[in-house]
Amino acid sequence: MNTNGFTKKSFGRRREPHRVYIKKGDRVRSFTVSPILTISVLLVGVIFSLGYIGATGYLFLRDESLSGQNQKVEATVALYERKISALTAQLDRVTSRRMVERQSYDDLVTDIVQRQTFLGKKHDQVAVILAKAEESGIIIATSNPMPEAKPTNTAATRVEDTNDTSGIGGEPHILDDSSKTLELRGRTLFDDQASLNSGIGSDGDPFNILSLKLGDMDSELTAALDAITISAKRDISTIRQTAASIGFDIAKLKSKNSSQGGPFVPLTNASFELRLSRAEEAVEQLAEAKAFARKLPISTPLHSAKITSRFGPRVDPFLGRPAMHTGIDFKAGYGAPVIATGPGKVTYAGRKGGYGKTVEIAHEGGIRTRYSHLSRIHVKKGAKVNSGAVIGKVGSTGRSTGPHLHYETRLNGKARNPSNFIRVGAKLKKILRN
Repeated sequence: MNTNGFTKKSFGRRREPHRVYIKKGDRVRSFTVSPILTISVLLVGVIFSLGYIGATGYLFLRDESLSGQNQKVEATVALYERKISALTAQLDRVTSRRMVERQSYDDLVTDIVQRQTFLGKKHDQVAVILAKAEESGIIIATSNPMPEAKPTNTAATRVEDTNDTSGIGGEPHILDDSSKTLELRGRTLFDDQASLNSGIGSDGDPFNILSLKLGDMDSELTAALDAITISAKRDISTIRQTAASIGFDIAKLKSKNSSQGGPFVPLTNASFELRLSRAEEAVEQLAEAKAFARKLPISTPLHSAKITSRFGPRVDPFLGRPAMHTGIDFKAGYGAPVIATGPGKVTYAGRKGGYGKTVEIAHEGGIRTRYSHLSRIHVKKGAKVNSGAVIGKVGSTGRSTGPHLHYETRLNGKARNPSNFIRVGAKLKKILRN
């Protein structure tokens, strides 16, 4: 037996396995160690060691990888959180702006509705004034509401007493041919959605369009009131001036400041209420002036009659001496109808000396008219007659050389030229037509 614990054998013989002895006190134990088993154990140990080392390395590398991935994820999450915060802040700003815009939109809509409602009320007020103006016969030149220049005393505007059949002559024109009756658009901007769309246009701002439309309507109402006021005051001035030409003062009407003048200064800053008040006052004044003028005897007592003798000094046809002729003689056929030149009350109906059959009518303001040399009388004393009513027939009664009408006008008992009254009627014919 050698020192390695194996019995040395001859060549070709199997070696004995290694034995391990363990002695503990008196006891001795021995183990046989197989080389294959030893190698296997060593291999298992190596494999286990390698597995352990590999597992440890994998776990370490995995932890490192996970740590890197976690950092990337955290960085990504932080980035998205910042983006989300920015988007949230932007959304809050947009939401806030939308809320402000919505409030502004609601305010604009409310303002438009309130303006249109207020404009509708103003339209109704102006429509009432316009209706009264139309009833009064106001014709407004909307293209140029400026007062006309003071007319000159030309042949076209002057009425002459002549002995031809043309009589008084043509009618003076109050307004030029471009004038027209003023009209207003409706109370609302649009009748339906289609007209709304067509009014707004493809690239227009609806609120700007609506605001402009409301502004135009408001301007139209203002222009209408100013035009009514100017036209009414112009007609009032015409009536007052023509009445003054026959010696009759109608200053007692509401129209004030008969002596006026100065440069034209547009009324720009006056409120709607002031304009409305001025227009109402002017229309009322015009209605009063027209009502008063219609009571005056300013029409002609015979249609298309020839004037044979004018008012004033003349040679008396019977005596051949100068005398005062206190009226106008109209030549007409026997029995031609004689009409009242204005409304009034019959104060005399019968024979009156050299006047022959005569009718006298009392009119407004102390004016009396006398119709003489009648062949027949159709009214009685105390009767009320209207302008144009037939009061008798042409004749030759009394101090007369042939069938004709002797027509007189007297103011407070004093004889006045009837031609002046008839001239006033011709000048006011258009104004008093309505």
